[in-house]
Amino acid sequence: MKTFKHSGNAGDILYSLYCINEPSILYLHLNQKGYYGANVHPLGDVMLNQAMFDMLRPLLLYHPYIKDVKVYNGEPIDYDLDEFRHDNIDLGRGSITNWYFETFPELTADTSQQLYANQPNIENHSDYIVVNRTFRYRNADVRYKCLNELDKGIIFVGMDDEFEDFKLRVPKAVRAIITDLYQAWQLIKDAKFFIGNQSMMFAIAELMKKPRILEVYKNAPNVIPSGGVFYQVNNEQKLKQSIELINGRN
Repeated sequence: MKTFKHSGNAGDILYSLYCINEPSILYLHLNQKGYYGANVHPLGDVMLNQAMFDMLRPLLLYHPYIKDVKVYNGEPIDYDLDEFRHDNIDLGRGSITNWYFETFPELTADTSQQLYANQPNIENHSDYIVVNRTFRYRNADVRYKCLNELDKGIIFVGMDDEFEDFKLRVPKAVRAIITDLYQAWQLIKDAKFFIGNQSMMFAIAELMKKPRILEVYKNAPNVIPSGGVFYQVNNEQKLKQSIELINGRN
């Protein structure tokens, strides 16, 4: 089997999964230094820790070609997916998914397609939407107040402080408590659609091509949706318009 290694962050790991298209083992390198500047990150000053490994592993094992996910301890590997960080790529622009194909041209995939061919149909008419908004990668012109006008349930998935902040904007939102990212996958799959900023939760919606709305971060627009139904918004009016359009299509 092929072997791959990645040190995180979680979203970067998820976007790299298109590279793995034959039976493989994925090694995750824990506790490598992350550089977040003045921004607060939930994992402190590292890109990946044991807790996030445990959150990610059930979803990664859902990938049909990943046969095992292990903590990296110096094993020989075929592809070091961390190499994109050292390959003269502008990491503040362009598609995160495509960074890996720039670094490893021999790895190819159609990123407009659902990642998992064996997954159930993601079209769903449940009467709720899922929202995630992290404190990083926010666009101040997108305020989410228009969600208060919706007659659908609004389920927030994310950290405690993220939810409390979101409740100030959308009081009727309720929080889903999840213990791993496969549960987040199921929650998003069964929703009517997904809204989020540039985060690992948006990566999940992107991989399954769930109808989705992306809050674009102007300073680092490096999440580029592809395939399925999606909208990209950079202010409150565009968010409201996109919700009306995505509702009309579902």
